[in-house]
Amino acid sequence: MSKAFTVIELIVVVGIILMITGLILPNYKSNDKQLALERSIHKTAQDLRRVQGMAISAKEYDCGSQKLKGYGIGFLDDADYYSVVARCVNGDVNDNFIERIDLENNIKIEELKKGDTVVNGAYIFFYPPDPEADMGGESKVSITLAIEGNLSQIRTVEINKIGVISIK
Repeated sequence: MSKAFTVIELIVVVGIILMITGLILPNYKSNDKQLALERSIHKTAQDLRRVQGMAISAKEYDCGSQKLKGYGIGFLDDADYYSVVARCVNGDVNDNFIERIDLENNIKIEELKKGDTVVNGAYIFFYPPDPEADMGGESKVSITLAIEGNLSQIRTVEINKIGVISIK
């Protein structure tokens, strides 16, 4: 008796492997976009915490002849990025660009809310030594991210006046 595989057995095994691959592969791309959304919302929350930490620790920034007041993040509706800024004060308030943070491919800021009002842009600032957030007099700001072309998949990061950052 020979201990080899027959051609029919090999065809059956290859057919099963192809069927399993055919079932898994179409879902791979949709899961990839969902994971990009998850990574982006967690990075946004992490960057808010990082900026909060920069302000609380009184990280140095050269404001020239002005005095550093604190750090913040600026968001624009329908954008695929947000900006970290330093707020310098010498009579008038002046915000200085520090860095631009791009969201992952096909992820964008879908909606910004100050309180319950939808807005086109929002800044969240932190001033030392308190972790409280300055959001232009509002009690909370919500930043909703979405996959471009698929508004059924959204995630929201929310920050309240006392500086608590949560993902919903």
